[in-house]
Amino acid sequence: MGRIMAGLFVALLCAAPLVRAQRTVIAEIPFPFVVRDMKCSPGEWSFVRVEADPGRVMIVRNNSTGESVLFLVHLTSAGPADQGARLTFYRYGDKHFLREVHEGNGIRADLMAGQEERKLQVAGSKPAKNTVLARLR
Repeated sequence: MGRIMAGLFVALLCAAPLVRAQRTVIAEIPFPFVVRDMKCSPGEWSFVRVEADPGRVMIVRNNSTGESVLFLVHLTSAGPADQGARLTFYRYGDKHFLREVHEGNGIRADLMAGQEERKLQVAGSKPAKNTVLARLR
């Protein structure tokens, strides 16, 4: 048992340099929204991208309830003119789907569409973009 615990401890120490937290984007979202297939209530939410080689993971957390979930994201360069932290939602009727988290440093995390949004896209619905300003911590 001691060897297993020692091995686990060494593995955690070796993995620590591979994982580092990035900027935290915080936004007050005034409407219900969907992240992939998770329904989220209005309120203050935090978005933290954690780099863990080789993939990219984002932690989405409700600051009031503590509810959180992990999602894979695709990182892209938002360009040098991108200076503001913000969230971009695709709105279909009264439903909002989180699709982009701009960190304000030229980095944008893109979230994939979930099943519900893909069904709307296949049905020919065209989204309107809705932006919510955010702050960094």
